[in-house]
Amino acid sequence: ELYVDDTSLEYEGYFSYEELLRLIDDWAKKYDYYKTVKSHKEKITPKGRNIALGLEFHRQFSHIHFSFIAVEIEVENMTDQYVELDGIRTKVNEGEVEVAFNGFLFTHLKGRWETKANVAFVRKIIDKFIYKLERSKYPGTVVKETHDLLNQIKAFLNLYKHRIKELPGHGHGHGGHDREQGGRQEQHEHAAE
Repeated sequence: ELYVDDTSLEYEGYFSYEELLRLIDDWAKKYDYYKTVKSHKEKITPKGRNIALGLEFHRQFSHIHFSFIAVEIEVENMTDQYVELDGIRTKVNEGEVEVAFNGFLFTHLKGRWETKANVAFVRKIIDKFIYKLERSKYPGTVVKETHDLLNQIKAFLNLYKHRIKELPGHGHGHGGHDREQGGRQEQHEHAAE
């Protein structure tokens, strides 16, 4: 079942692509998710690097309940720039970032029951009264953990606009903008019912 439906954020400005990936790995370790790289494409254009990265995160809640979070990262026109970061001349990235999230809860019952009639009846009783009670606590966890990752990425990107001071002759004046505050970051949420 889908519980977080195509929630996304957009950002344009300075950031560190490597630090962004490290932040995602740290989040996965914190919540005990197993990460898989589903797809990774890079293309060099006259305006910079374009990156499309698809990540999947898997976590087992119980012997039959699994969380699955899909994260799609798209970076466009990424260039390297030298700026003053926390008072130190540093090479960072500048570009447009979009991150989309989908969170699922899977329940795996196949192969756990025999096909005899009396066992099938007991299975229906257990499915109806026991597993539904157990399952009800997991959708909230999927939503909470997916939004935690989204919020960590959003905070990480927003910090750059406060930590950066452009050096003369470097950068394009995009200290990091979000659409919520008149710049270019936007968060889209569509919660599944």
